[in-house]
Amino acid sequence: MEKAYLKTQSVKIAAIIAAKPAVQVIANLLVGPLIDRIGYSVPMFCGVIVICTTATTFGLGQSYAVLLVSAAIQGIGSACAMAGGIAMLMRKYTEDEERGKVIGLSLGAIGIGSIGGKSCLQSNVKLKSFFRTLCPCTTHST
Repeated sequence: MEKAYLKTQSVKIAAIIAAKPAVQVIANLLVGPLIDRIGYSVPMFCGVIVICTTATTFGLGQSYAVLLVSAAIQGIGSACAMAGGIAMLMRKYTEDEERGKVIGLSLGAIGIGSIGGKSCLQSNVKLKSFFRTLCPCTTHST
């Protein structure tokens, strides 16, 4: 009985973790042409607002559906913010060598943030179970 419960919980957690990158891949295909038409500032700003809103919703969410939807919507915000940021860097740095260094640095930072964010979430969950506190950023683990 316990194995079946753990298996369903693992699948649910995996779906929440996979929702953001899955939606982000699809949203990147739509955000690129949008940035070509209207510029990078509006999508980048909207992306940051969506990320902040969905992160707060994810932190305060109590049900699986809220967590899954907020993770998926965060993929849209990430696509807007990341594509807008890359477009801004491409416009600012016009020389190929300098542009390559800056884009490489920014993509490396995005990768470190993606890995570090998951570790930070895991440590928050462990701290909550250790101290038995109700912190808004770890409420979803109950």
